[in-house]
Parts: sequence; C-alpha cells; structure tokens
Amino acid sequence: MEGKSRGRSFDDAPVVLSQVQTKYGSEFVTMRQNNASLTGFDVTMQEEQATNMGSHATETLGWIAIEAGSGSIDTFEWTAAHASGIDHTTGTIALDGSVTDVVGSVSTYFGNDPGWARGLGLSGSSLSVQVQEDTSADAEVIHAAEKVDYFAFNSSSVVYGYDDDLFV
Repeated sequence: MEGKSRGRSFDDAPVVLSQVQTKYGSEFVTMRQNNASLTGFDVTMQEEQATNMGSHATETLGWIAIEAGSGSIDTFEWTAAHASGIDHTTGTIALDGSVTDVVGSVSTYFGNDPGWARGLGLSGSSLSVQVQEDTSADAEVIHAAEKVDYFAFNSSSVVYGYDDDLFV
C-alpha cells in the first residue's frame, strides 16, 4: 500500500473516495484504501481474485478526501460520511434529505479477497449497499464487514474543486 498525505490535517478521519483512472494493465483491478487518519491514508490496487498475485501495472489513481459532514451550496445539498459494518449481505445506510446520487468506496481492508462497494438501490432516505466480490477464482462471495465511505447529494449541479496550493 502507498501512503498519501497532503500536508494538512483534518479534524477527524476524512471520507476518502478513490478510483483507478487509467487502463494500462489488462486485468480487472479495483482500488482498496485503509487507515484514513487526520493526515493521510493508504491506497492500493487489487486485481480480481484469479489473478491477484500482489502486483499490477502502474496506473494513475485518483482520490478525494473530504471532511465528514453535510452542507449546501445554493440548491446543491450533500453529505459525506462513513458507514461501518457493510459486508456481502445488503446493508442499509440512512440518508438525510432527498438524495438523488451517491458515490462510494470501501475504505478499510478487512477482507483479503478483492471487494468493492456496490449500490443496490437508492431512495431519498436510504441507500442499500454491499461489498461485492468477484467469482473469477471460486464461487465464494462471503466478505468481512468493511467501512464504506460515501458522498451523497441531491442534484446534478456542477461543483468545482481546486488545489489551494496553487493560490499561495
């Protein structure tokens, strides 16, 4: 795993969302993150179970770390939070407000088999989610309970981000 830090700290462990942004390796790969703290987190890639031998082609990895909480900008309302205890069965995350979209990532590394957050349904007040495994090596899909970080929002507004180091 590779540690990431931005030189700033959070008040609490941040919500971290990550994604592989290139396709240099031919094998399926998912992101795994772990150990989010006030100053950083670990991130790695994990191939599907049949080819998961501990290495993968070099890829570009993208991530967002945001303070847990909620807020609004004009009509854009959002919540960034952690949900614990999400495993291979359907878990329900209670949501505030009228949520229309959610982005999420598994943010712990308790199950060794490759796994990712899979949304199974969204209503304005709840999200059904599970940690899904592949069946490339075997039919077993039982996964340990993980933490899922998520960013839920209520509209398709455009939200801009920037690196404030550019404005020093």
